[in-house]
Amino acid sequence: MKRRGRSSLGWSGPLTEVREVRSRGAFALRRSTGPVALIGLLALLFCLLPQVFAWVGDLFTSDDRPVEVAPPVPGTRSLAKPLSLVLLLDSSGSMDHSDPRGQRYRAARTLVRWIMNYSENAEDRVGVLHFASTQGSEVSPVRVRNNLRVLDAALQSPNVDLGGGTEIAEAIRAASRLSRFSSDHHPVFVIFSDGVPSDDRYPEIGVAVSEAEVRVWLVALDADGLFSATAERHWKGFGLAGILELDRIGSSTVAEAFARIVTTETGQQWPP
Repeated sequence: MKRRGRSSLGWSGPLTEVREVRSRGAFALRRSTGPVALIGLLALLFCLLPQVFAWVGDLFTSDDRPVEVAPPVPGTRSLAKPLSLVLLLDSSGSMDHSDPRGQRYRAARTLVRWIMNYSENAEDRVGVLHFASTQGSEVSPVRVRNNLRVLDAALQSPNVDLGGGTEIAEAIRAASRLSRFSSDHHPVFVIFSDGVPSDDRYPEIGVAVSEAEVRVWLVALDADGLFSATAERHWKGFGLAGILELDRIGSSTVAEAFARIVTTETGQQWPP
């Protein structure tokens, strides 16, 4: 970063100035109270180390690394039918701010493996639908055990432009067409979004949820408080199966939210 003139940092304490020494290409400290300044600087660096390590870890660790999500209590599933779960993942422009690193995709890939290992029904299915102004990267519900590669490929950030809008009602209708549920499956939609539709068209969402005739969940990102301030009251009137609000984004947080929805639908007990 190019610096102009002298640069100083406004610490209040013994370290009064950090000034650039251009001739040597380094920084020199002008001390006001001798060794006390050095101790203060070392204390500051010590406090910053955990944040630095976390940042470096996030930078160099692959997004494909496993996420730990607790398994349910074995043998507690009460749902006899296979689960048919469709993940509706918001890819609108606002999600670039709400989930800038795309943690929802990694969490969804984790959920697929979690279902395969712990749902206790080999016929359970997962489908995928990305949406924004339009829909894309669609996968009809398929058996998890036979289609890990298909689902992994679908649960990546879309490589096509879906527009910047948030057409949630149309996404629900598209998921219904995509699914073609039969009576021998238990259908569930899980919407992952910040919950604010384009032009505040909330009534259309309510109509789409009613027409879908499936259990619909919302996992709502609320890190900026916008969902709880403006959208929550609308969603609560749609007759959803449930709403999970997340005030922070992280792969393990989202994956656990997804897994808790699955256990609710299958009747499995969450570990104490």
